[in-house]
Amino acid sequence: MPNISFTKAVALGNDFVILDGRDRFISLTTDQIQILANRRQGVGCDQVILILPPTDPQAHIRLKFYNADGSEAGACGNGTRCIARLIMEREAIDNVCIQTDRALCQATWADGSRGEDAGISVTLGKPRFEWDDIPLAHPEALQDISYKTTASFCVNVGNPHVIFFVNDVDEIPLAYIGPQIENHRSFPERVNVGFAQIVNEGMLRLRVWERGAGYTMACGTGACAAAVAAIHQQFVPSGQSPLRIIQEGGEVLVDWRQGYPITMTGSAQIKFQGEIQV
Repeated sequence: MPNISFTKAVALGNDFVILDGRDRFISLTTDQIQILANRRQGVGCDQVILILPPTDPQAHIRLKFYNADGSEAGACGNGTRCIARLIMEREAIDNVCIQTDRALCQATWADGSRGEDAGISVTLGKPRFEWDDIPLAHPEALQDISYKTTASFCVNVGNPHVIFFVNDVDEIPLAYIGPQIENHRSFPERVNVGFAQIVNEGMLRLRVWERGAGYTMACGTGACAAAVAAIHQQFVPSGQSPLRIIQEGGEVLVDWRQGYPITMTGSAQIKFQGEIQV
């Protein structure tokens, strides 16, 4: 295969290799995705994102997301913000409609400001709560997980997430418990595993073990899932939105009200461009 041009982008320490397949056909095998994501043999990233022509006439572009292990993801909140910045900067536009497998995502500059430090707001669609939308193996499957916490909750925000609410996220042996829950029989498509701590009524701390990527410094859909879970379960006061979600790589604001799509606002940076043969 000839060299592939790529763009490297980062949002809160969550990093991405972006490939533009609008003008040339790009088809990657699982092995090639793993090489691209490998931090010693390739470029290195948590996810590979492929930009494609849209199939929905409302959309500007369409995205495919691949985890570092080569598996496909349905959504990527931090990655979508990076793509939005890339497209809006390159094309000098103020908003962009992005098609994913799960939703049409509307993105714009936060507060109408531009520039290197400007944030990006992106609407990611409505959360889903039914057991077969997560999906779970059966309606009571979450009870099969033996890990003890104060509360747990499942939601699909483009990807399946399980959120455990704990007193202190720093006490969780995430590298040990994360892969066990990710691959638990309760989750037929595996699951993203989040541990959330309620700091106050407007702020959560969060650590996430991502399906197909492992521990990452931040997870955009994980932040959305934690905020939705806290609001839905009334762990924060009704109407308390947006919530600040603090992760190792930084923070995002997540705004959600019952019956409406989720909106997430945070930083995104384009780091460099290059070529690689895989």
